Amino acid sequence: MSRWLRKYTGFFRRYLVAAAVAVGTCAGNAYAATFTFDNATLNLDELAWTFSLSTNDWPTAFGSSAFIGSMVVDFSGSSSGVAVVDGSVSGGGVTAVSTAEGSGPGGQFDFRFNFGSGGSSDRLTELETVNWQASGLLGEVTNVALHLQGLNTDNFPGGSLWLMTGNTPPIPEPSTYALFILGLIGLGFMMRKRLNSASPLAGWA
Repeated sequence: MSRWLRKYTGFFRRYLVAAAVAVGTCAGNAYAATFTFDNATLNLDELAWTFSLSTNDWPTAFGSSAFIGSMVVDFSGSSSGVAVVDGSVSGGGVTAVSTAEGSGPGGQFDFRFNFGSGGSSDRLTELETVNWQASGLLGEVTNVALHLQGLNTDNFPGGSLWLMTGNTPPIPEPSTYALFILGLIGLGFMMRKRLNSASPLAGWA
């Protein structure tokens, strides 16, 4: 193998490794999804199956006893073995998160997460966050809904309502695309420069 060919092969190998790392970075970000409600935000990592639900400053009309009792999940894939990982609940919003069958608005949801241990002092209220991790999931979360309970019945007959939202598509951030493209361009210029300087015909130019 000639010296020129060894240089070319070595550089091409490094180029492929760098490109693979860049592609992997973009693909990794594709597992993150955000569901935004009027009164709360859910951040989800579908690779580690970690959830983080944060509530906003709620309107006065909700009343002082309002809380989010559960979150139903519409799931594309296998969720029959869904469970909350022991010891994963954090954030201070509630001390416990459990799972149950779905139902929810329209009865279309596959399963649910229940928040709190059932006592009046362990509820997810305004300006709180709860984090947890789930297991037994294989697929993709397509939609979620939050069950807001304990509402002021003067303003909300029945005392509860469902907060609905759609999914923010799990796509890489623009900055990730920009870095990926710039990296490929830079590697391309370096490869061209090295090939031109290492080519046996360079001395004939």
